[in-house]
Amino acid sequence: MSPRTPGTGAPSPEASRSRAPSAAAARLVALALAALSFAGTPAPAGPTLALVHVARPGDTFATIAQRYYGDPLDALVLSVANPVAEPLVPGERILVPTAGYHRVAADETWRSLADRYYGTADRAFYLAEINHGSLDTPLEENQELLVPYPLAHRVDKNDTLESIAAVYYGESAQATATTGAASKSAPAGEADEDSPAVRILRRFNGLERERLKPGSIVLVPLPTLTLTDTARARLTQADGLLCSTGDLRARQLDVSAQIPKLREAVSNGQFVEAVALGNALLGHGGLTGNQVVSVERELGTALVALGRPGLAVAAFKAAIARQPDLELDTVRNSPKVLRAFRDARDELRRERQRPNAGSPAAPPDGGPAPPR
Repeated sequence: MSPRTPGTGAPSPEASRSRAPSAAAARLVALALAALSFAGTPAPAGPTLALVHVARPGDTFATIAQRYYGDPLDALVLSVANPVAEPLVPGERILVPTAGYHRVAADETWRSLADRYYGTADRAFYLAEINHGSLDTPLEENQELLVPYPLAHRVDKNDTLESIAAVYYGESAQATATTGAASKSAPAGEADEDSPAVRILRRFNGLERERLKPGSIVLVPLPTLTLTDTARARLTQADGLLCSTGDLRARQLDVSAQIPKLREAVSNGQFVEAVALGNALLGHGGLTGNQVVSVERELGTALVALGRPGLAVAAFKAAIARQPDLELDTVRNSPKVLRAFRDARDELRRERQRPNAGSPAAPPDGGPAPPR
């Protein structure tokens, strides 16, 4: 994130010399935004990731931002996140926040995660949008989600949501990309004339059309606030949040984009290409359970067509092991494919009934595919 130089929102002179809370030299901090008790403060956010930097002689917010974010323009974030002002006093503890990642566990939902990390399930819409999802689409186990950092901006007397969005997200085009809300229309009751970034801020903070109250807090989610590799190495985990490069999330998004191509290859009779693509996707590692099922199902169909029924049964078994209620369309699939699928289900059933043999252990989501 590279916020613009703000015209508003700076800490007041009275508050500027107050010190950040004393803390041990722990490298990981759970920030308690619930401590913000200003009038009009939105529901507090939950645990977030941050480093603690101990100020040295000559340190400024810009030099600290360059060190941890690789961009001195992110000094604004540090000045807002810390109730101190420059010149920094050597020994002062400066919180350096960052976006985190969450690996989805069984039974978690967009709403439960929003409640956990953003203080209320009402913010689930944002978590879904920034991760290219939908509240109507269930989360998948092992899916890695980006959890943007919610910066607490204290409202100045001249602030509007438009000016706050401009400060942190830039011009409207960049704001759209930053918030991930390019294709989203305004929910019922929100004005269409708002930019996507303003709609995000309004909805995230539960605000209506009234003027912002000076001294109140507007939470600004910052999805691009990421650390340099060196700084990231100092972080571990905080209450479910991972400090990650986001590589797993990127791979999962790539696999989701490739699965329709895999289906198309099978549908068009390009079975050799389908097997090559399917094995490549499984070799990515880190796939969600649903992604593995989708890929193995298409591989099974392609392998039947290539005269490899044994490998086809193995692929169908891998899919059924993760989704026991999986069924194939009896109209669209050939008798040979349906026979291989039935054989896979029968083999699994026999293996489970075998004395001293439990259920065949499916490899963890994202495990490498067996050689084909």
